[in-house]
Amino acid sequence: MQSSISPSVDRFAPIFVVGCGRSGTTLLRLMLETHSEVAIPGESHFAYWIARRRVRGNWPSQLSEPGARETLIAYLEGLHFHHEWRVPFDLIAAAVRDPAVTTHGEAFQAVFDCYRAVHGKKCWGDKTPMHVQYMLMLDKLIPGCRFVHIIRDARPVAQSLMTRKWGPRHISHAGHYWNWLVLSGMLGGAVLGPDRYYQMTFESLVTEQESRLRDLTGWLGIGFEPGMLNYYQTESAKRYANAGIVSKRLATPINPDRLTFWKETMPLKDQRSIVRQSGALLSCLGYEVGPLSSPALRQKQRIEKILSPEFVVGLRQELARDVNCTPSTLAAQVNRAGQ
Repeated sequence: MQSSISPSVDRFAPIFVVGCGRSGTTLLRLMLETHSEVAIPGESHFAYWIARRRVRGNWPSQLSEPGARETLIAYLEGLHFHHEWRVPFDLIAAAVRDPAVTTHGEAFQAVFDCYRAVHGKKCWGDKTPMHVQYMLMLDKLIPGCRFVHIIRDARPVAQSLMTRKWGPRHISHAGHYWNWLVLSGMLGGAVLGPDRYYQMTFESLVTEQESRLRDLTGWLGIGFEPGMLNYYQTESAKRYANAGIVSKRLATPINPDRLTFWKETMPLKDQRSIVRQSGALLSCLGYEVGPLSSPALRQKQRIEKILSPEFVVGLRQELARDVNCTPSTLAAQVNRAGQ
């Protein structure tokens, strides 16, 4: 049986919304999915899970290997994401079995195409924050895909991460976690270039909603739609609102006053801890952190060096020799800047 879903001939390149958790990826996802041409479901995770396992040799390297296609289908069915997507799994399985699908990247596109087509949109996207570490892997799997990286001040991010079951358990670990993910995304984006990577801050999205969305949609080539500002009235936003206290705010208009809420509620010792850990990168991004210590100034210089055009050119050449495009080379540079 072949899939009844076929790719749209005039669809746009896939969009990956990435960033450190608690940085506004869900907010941006809701805004984008309100667009008449964009379909972005909740977090998928499976693309980077499988990409990582393929590199480690724990997954068939080619979809043409015996049993590889059915292994992928069984794995996807076990994740149960299709229930949240409200897409019958038979449709997804048929799309992956389509003989025209010959690679893992094409299989991932076929899965998302099911969601896109069910919602009558031209373009699909994915909002899985952790994909920020695996942008270059995903670029190899799905050539031409684009990444939108949203960044938020490390201090409110760390404060929020500490309340999550899956988050770091110590404030300094939260700072390191933010450093790693944000710098991974920035360095990966520098390698991909401005046609494939778009960087924005959560703070600018909150305070300049329309202008930021106009700029982003212009970059994506889809055009701004006023309805994007009313994302909080959608069924998706209401479903998020039922998930918890923090998510309830997604079903109400943005309150810019909450941007500085962390200054009143975060202990000063925690604020100082994050500045010690993340002050260099925060400063590079234009956040106010006060005078930097000598070690932080040296760290800032390392960050600026690895993000410089000259360094990125050499890194591109090094990564081009890595046929599997493992994140190890990129990770080495991130670690170096973070020391």
